[in-house]
Amino acid sequence: MKHEIVTWTVVFIVISCKFVQSRPRKPPNIILILTDDQDVVLGSMSAMNKTNHHLAKNGANFINAFVTTPLCCPSRSSILTGMYEHNTGVFDNQETCVSKEWIEGPEKRNFGAYLQQNQYRTGYFGKYLNRYNGSHIPDGWGEWVALLQNSRYYNYSINRNGNIHRHGDNYYRDYFPDLIANDSLTFFRLSKMNYPELPVAMVVSFPGPHGPEDGAPHYQHLFEGNQLHRTTTWNHVPNPDKHWIIQVMEPMTDLEIAFTDALQRKRLITLVSVDDAIQKLCQELESIGELDNTYIIFTSDHGYHLGQFGLVKGKSMPYDFDLRVPFLIRGPGIPQGVEVPNMVLSIDLAPTILDMAGILIPEHMDGMSILKLFEQPGNRNKRGPNGKKKKVFRYVGTEPWRDTFLVERSRTDEELERYYNKTARLGMQVTKGDKLREECEKPEYQPPCKPKQAKECILLADGSYQIRKCRKRELPPTNENNKKCVCPNEKKKGRMNKEEKKQQRTFLKQHVNKENIKLGPFIEGEEPSIETPTLGTVALVNDDSNIYQADSALLNHVVVDPKCQVFPNSTVYCISDVFSSRKSIQEHKAFLQRQIDSVQTQLKYLRVIKNSLKDAKVIKKEKLCVCPKENDKTENIYAEERQTSKRKKNQKTQERESKSVETSRSKRRGRKGRKELVCNKPNMNCWQHDRDHWRTPPYWTDEMICGCTQSNNNTYWCLRTINKTHDFLYCEFITKFVEFFNHRTDPHQTTNLAHSLDTGIRRQLHEQLADMKACVGSKDCTTKSLNYNKKQKATNKKQKQRKGS
Repeated sequence: MKHEIVTWTVVFIVISCKFVQSRPRKPPNIILILTDDQDVVLGSMSAMNKTNHHLAKNGANFINAFVTTPLCCPSRSSILTGMYEHNTGVFDNQETCVSKEWIEGPEKRNFGAYLQQNQYRTGYFGKYLNRYNGSHIPDGWGEWVALLQNSRYYNYSINRNGNIHRHGDNYYRDYFPDLIANDSLTFFRLSKMNYPELPVAMVVSFPGPHGPEDGAPHYQHLFEGNQLHRTTTWNHVPNPDKHWIIQVMEPMTDLEIAFTDALQRKRLITLVSVDDAIQKLCQELESIGELDNTYIIFTSDHGYHLGQFGLVKGKSMPYDFDLRVPFLIRGPGIPQGVEVPNMVLSIDLAPTILDMAGILIPEHMDGMSILKLFEQPGNRNKRGPNGKKKKVFRYVGTEPWRDTFLVERSRTDEELERYYNKTARLGMQVTKGDKLREECEKPEYQPPCKPKQAKECILLADGSYQIRKCRKRELPPTNENNKKCVCPNEKKKGRMNKEEKKQQRTFLKQHVNKENIKLGPFIEGEEPSIETPTLGTVALVNDDSNIYQADSALLNHVVVDPKCQVFPNSTVYCISDVFSSRKSIQEHKAFLQRQIDSVQTQLKYLRVIKNSLKDAKVIKKEKLCVCPKENDKTENIYAEERQTSKRKKNQKTQERESKSVETSRSKRRGRKGRKELVCNKPNMNCWQHDRDHWRTPPYWTDEMICGCTQSNNNTYWCLRTINKTHDFLYCEFITKFVEFFNHRTDPHQTTNLAHSLDTGIRRQLHEQLADMKACVGSKDCTTKSLNYNKKQKATNKKQKQRKGS
């Protein structure tokens, strides 16, 4: 009996060992492959068959993978640090992206720094953060090949280990996705040749499918007619129950529909090069015997939308098409060909990578290691849609796994305080339309324009008012100079008397100008010097005939900002003092605003002068006082200013040219007005796309298209929950608007059910959201993510007890 017990114990241990996933004996290599703006809801993975074969078929596919902030720089900061947006302090793609606070704080704690401290050979290749200017190399990366600024495929600059390199538009030398693939493979190969015992960790960050969507030349014929982006919510309007920006969306026009189809095709074409790079990477690892000892992770920084709810293109919305991302992992201990339904997040990447390397996960990281999902067996078979059996892996461990996470697109504390103070001050004040209507009742704005009237009110077709400048103004009549000509005494020689000097000064002021005389240099052979003025100064030009050339020269030498410089490629570089603190940034912004106000004031008066000359009548030229010469016995007479026949011809030519210029200007103003009418909407951020936007085939050959798909008040905090009993999204916007979508009955988030929520449940959701907005560390954030289920179970028990009683 005792012998049988021992035998069965040994058998049980052997069987258990088959399920328990053992860690590799030597430190594994780790490769994170990151794409930019790649969706999963719109079918982007259909263009990556090689990736599906090498990673999904030979690894795990996480079907509930989300990002915590659907915006480039905040999401990438969370990926690198494993922290929520409210803990990284990166809230946008502008000021807080690569700020001094980021560089001196969270950036130093990226997962690369921990790997490098533990003998890993680390390298970063590709896009880093949107506002990265190449002025520094972050801690933790031994090999650094990072793109400056936002995603590009041609004509870009990179920081290669501290040196800035400029690339052109030659596909074989400069195509950025290929450069990333080749450089990363070279680094891996040389590391294994020179340091065979050291593990390698790399981030390979591709620009695709982000704009400008330049595909490789040999793939530009693919995906014609692809319409996978036309999901259930594509062009789904109107949506009066959603937040403000979705409410104002109108059905897409034929032009906008064609644009979404064209953009879908361009995006898929860029992903084929990424697909090739992943296959090349796996084949190279297999050839040198490192594939089985390498973790390969593939994901994106956020999703995308193309026509969903009428939004032509973009991201940053709290809905699944912008939150869900592809997420594949293969490597030691990862089951092959399985789908994992457990919720995984972008903030899980950093702690997972450290766990793969056997490094203790820091407490400040808000995410969890995904490897915990594979520590216990959880495979089971499930029938798929086609009737075939499909492997689904579900975590069955005793330690709880999250079922809720925080989605946030917030602002800095200072911006939030300003917004709340502003809204509190506004209260019940009148709207802008009411203020305009009240202003238009004043007599100084009554149409039509009268002499010396500056502005008038115009009633538009939609019933609103608009204040416009009075363009036509009559100039007061001018009287001819009837003063008699006083000539010097013929007998008097030598100096001029006071009256003669006065006449000379008057004559020079009135008649020596660019219209009737051309003066050469004061000294023959010597050009008048032009000093370079600073902003707000006026330079004196001696040569009136060159006044317009001098103006253009001055404009090219204006010092715009003493601390920042704008390069010809529109790159802005500022000295380090500007970024020394948030206060210095704000002070410099205030300085620039004062400069802008000063220049705008100058422009205002220049426009007034220009407009006064537009419709001015020609004034008859004043007669010149001509005195007789010494040998002329005629009396003093008034004579007309001498005009040559050549000058008369030039005058007629100038009149014809001025008419044609005015006609072309009026046409341009009309085109500009139409553009502003289409592409500008109040309180919204707009974009435009013309035929020159795409420089590689397939081109956009239709009319210019523009859209307003982002609002200034698109700030929100949401809870996304998926478990056995619930699947919902609960959002609170900065405008106090609330959204709630039940994915079990409405998987496409088409109907807002916030009005039907029970008061108690809504209070629970609000309290849990408030807790999640302040959570710090994995333990804190994970515990708070499970609070709702406990409260919900307690509520259900109370309801059952009430029904029983």
